[in-house]
Amino acid sequence: MATKSRDVFGLLEYAGNQMEGKVEYWDALFDSQSSCSISKDNVDERIVLPELTGIQLRSFKNGVWRSASTYKMDKPKLKELAKHLAKSRQKAKMEVKLNYLKPSKLNVTMSVKKSPADVSLESKVEDMRSFHDAALGLDKRIINVRTRYLDSRVERIFVNSEGSSMRQVITRTRLLMFPIARENNKIRMDFANLGGAKGYEVVEETDFDDVARKTVDSSIELLDAKTPPSGEFPIVVDSHMAGIIAHESFGHGLEADQVIRQRSYLAGLIGKQVASELTTIIDSSRIPGGHGSYVFDDEGIPAKENIIVKNGILERFLTDRFSASVLQSETTANSRIESYLTKRFVRMSNTYFAAGDMTLEELLEPVKKGVMLVHSYFGMEDPLGGGLQCTSTKGYMIEHGKIGVPLTKISLSGSVLRVLKSIDGVGKKLEFGLGTCGKGSEDYVPVGDGGPYLRIQKAIVSGG
Repeated sequence: MATKSRDVFGLLEYAGNQMEGKVEYWDALFDSQSSCSISKDNVDERIVLPELTGIQLRSFKNGVWRSASTYKMDKPKLKELAKHLAKSRQKAKMEVKLNYLKPSKLNVTMSVKKSPADVSLESKVEDMRSFHDAALGLDKRIINVRTRYLDSRVERIFVNSEGSSMRQVITRTRLLMFPIARENNKIRMDFANLGGAKGYEVVEETDFDDVARKTVDSSIELLDAKTPPSGEFPIVVDSHMAGIIAHESFGHGLEADQVIRQRSYLAGLIGKQVASELTTIIDSSRIPGGHGSYVFDDEGIPAKENIIVKNGILERFLTDRFSASVLQSETTANSRIESYLTKRFVRMSNTYFAAGDMTLEELLEPVKKGVMLVHSYFGMEDPLGGGLQCTSTKGYMIEHGKIGVPLTKISLSGSVLRVLKSIDGVGKKLEFGLGTCGKGSEDYVPVGDGGPYLRIQKAIVSGG
C-alpha cells in the first residue's frame, strides 16, 4: 500500500471532522485488497492479480444511513463527500437512536506461518502445476482435472465519532481440486476445498498426492453410485452438510436486518425451542484460521463468539449496530462489507454446530435403513419461509448400522425447524469448511461453516 497507515488514519479523521456536530454518528472505513488467483485444467492456465483500494464514509442522521465512496486518497475529495453526507435532511419513518458503544483501539495483523506475499508468482504457478499433475494418470476415467489457488490480503482501517481507531490485516488462502470422471455417458465429479485465514502453509503443508488420490477415488466411486431413494428416512450428515444446514438453511434467518423487516421465520422465537436439546449452534468470528474470522467487523466492533442456539433454545440474532439498536439487544460483530464500493449488511462469520460425544459408529448403529449425506454441493436460503433445500455431492445407504452402496447427489428438503428438532445424535469430531456467501446474489464475503456428524430421526430426501 503506497499510503502509510498513519496517513490513512489522518485522512479518515479529517473526513469525519467535516461531519462532526452535523450528524448523529459517523464512521470512515479504508479498504485495501490484493489477491492472486491461479486456475489450471488440462488445456488452460490463467492468472488474475486484482487490487482494490478506497475509502467509504458513512453517516447516521434522523434514522437514515448514508454513505459515499471514493478511490481518491486526498482531503479535497473526502471533504466534498463528507459535506454531502452532512447536508442530508432525509428522515426515516421509524425513529431509531443508535446505541452508544465504547470506543475500541486495535491494530492487529492476523498471524500466518508464511505470507503468500513472500512467495514468488513463479513458485505459486509451479506448485499449482504439481497439484494438478498429482491427479493426472491416477485413473484413465479422469478426463480433466480443474485446480485453483487463491490468496488475498485485506487491510481495513476504521475510525468513528465515538473515538474508535482500529486496523486489521487478514490473509486468506485456498486450494481447490475438481477431478472430472467419465465412463460411457456418465460424468461425475467430487472436489477438495482447503484453506482458511491462513498463509502459504495451506499449500506447503498439503500432501498433493494424498489429496489427489482421495478426491479422484471419490469422483470414480460416483460413476457406480446408485440413484438415491425418495421419501422420509433417518439420515446421518457429515460436517460439510451440517455446515450448510447451519449457514444456508438456518443462519440466514438469524440475520437481524431480516428480522426487523419481518422477513425471518425466526422472528418472535427468542427463548423458545427451535432444535433438539442436543443442539448448540455458534457463530464465531474468533476461530483461529477460520475462513470467516476477523479482528473486528466493518462497524469497528471487536470479533465475538456468539452462541445462537443453546441446548435447542434460540438465544439471540446476529446484529449490526442498527438492528441491535432497534431490537435493544447486544451487538454481535456481524456487520460485513465486500469492499468500500458496497453496502454493509448483517452477515455470518463461521457458523457451526457444536460437537457432541458420539462416534460415527454409535450414530450409525441404530439406523436399520437410512441415508448418509456427505460433502455439501449446494444450498438455498429461505429466511422468510424457513424451508430447507440443500444438496450433497454424494451419499451412501445405511443398512443395519453399516455404510452401504454409494449414492449420487442427494437433496435434503422440508422444514428447517423440523429437521433441527429431529436431531437425536451429535458426533464428537468437529470440522470446518470454507467458502463465500452473498446477500441475495451479490456482496460476497468469506465465511466458514461446519460441525460434527449429525443423526436426524426423519428427513425428506430425493435425488439431487
